[in-house]
Amino acid sequence: MSDNNTANETAPVPSFELADTVFLAQQEENEQLINKITKSIRDADMGPYYYYLYYDMKLPGLEWDQSLYDEMIKSSEAKVKDIESEIEKLEKEDESEIE
Repeated sequence: MSDNNTANETAPVPSFELADTVFLAQQEENEQLINKITKSIRDADMGPYYYYLYYDMKLPGLEWDQSLYDEMIKSSEAKVKDIESEIEKLEKEDESEIE
């Protein structure tokens, strides 16, 4: 086998701990579980998931914090812009190498 396998490796499977915690929090309102969920969401800037849990799933005990949501969305948008600019930069570099 060649060393090119590293480029073809599959990304590691994410931790399902947050999904498990959300499931448990649905069964009974538990402040400790809700705090754990909120912390995980905040740490990973998962604004859309926070919205889903509150508005769509109506997770018992989860309180809506608009400023937290706005902060996570702003952070996510900044990350998307960084990724888009990096892609654009790499595409330009790739085009110049062909010549």
